[in-house]
Amino acid sequence: NGTFPNLMIIDVRDSSSYTIGHLPNATNIPYTNDFAFNETSRSVLPGKEDSEIVVYCAGGGCELSSMASSVLIENGFTKVYWMPDGLSGWAAAGYLVVTPNGTTGSA
Repeated sequence: NGTFPNLMIIDVRDSSSYTIGHLPNATNIPYTNDFAFNETSRSVLPGKEDSEIVVYCAGGGCELSSMASSVLIENGFTKVYWMPDGLSGWAAAGYLVVTPNGTTGSA
């Protein structure tokens, strides 16, 4: 709605999990290890060092988003936010999730 024009939402799960369901407007940058995530994020996020970046994974004990957030912070991104409850917490709260068949939840 334009409230956060510089907001980037990063889903660090693998691409098949992303396809099954993800947050609206999320960009998929899978986290497999620090080096690979660093390389991919540099190509996807050039010039976004001052943007608000929300990073999430599956939630419920998944630590990929925490590790990816650390990599972004180490690389000079200044407004990185980690969603510890991830997609599972988001969906459990009833928020919108994009699926191959449309969306679930509500705004």
